[in-house]
Amino acid sequence: MLIDRMLPDMDGASVCTKIRQTSDVPVLMLTGKVSSQDLVDGLEAGADEYIKKPFSHVELMARIKAHLRRTKVSTQTNTIKAVGSYQIDAKAKQISFAKHKLKLTKTEYDLLYKLLSYPECVFTREQLFTAVFNYNSDSSDRTVDVHLHNVKRKISAISQSHHGITAIYGVGYKLSLE
Repeated sequence: MLIDRMLPDMDGASVCTKIRQTSDVPVLMLTGKVSSQDLVDGLEAGADEYIKKPFSHVELMARIKAHLRRTKVSTQTNTIKAVGSYQIDAKAKQISFAKHKLKLTKTEYDLLYKLLSYPECVFTREQLFTAVFNYNSDSSDRTVDVHLHNVKRKISAISQSHHGITAIYGVGYKLSLE
């Protein structure tokens, strides 16, 4: 995940701290702040990299790929992961909510897994559609709405707790953990 240290509404370090409460996703923090204390603050907030602006886009892509390689290896060894009220067993392709196993279709599992992999991150319908179905389409991304509606319905049927899946009007969806 790329985070700018100087976001308009909140500090990128605060966002990083919030992400670290629930996820081990690689976080690369971009910044114009160059003091040693700013670097230490960013790393202590949970950033894996602290990249000073201006930066080379080629170098940035290489750093992202390196983190993704390491993340892929670590996720293959640890198949059960807790994210808020959810538990993901990636090896069994099973997600539980509030200690109840969800009976999800492959598509529903893939969509929920994507949202759980990046909590608090907003995804467009197109991004979710492409990630799950592995191809681009301008007309079919609304199918994401139907599948996520089914996921929310299934969660509501087994638990009174809020599922955290939020529609962002005109954009897409995110999973909130609060």
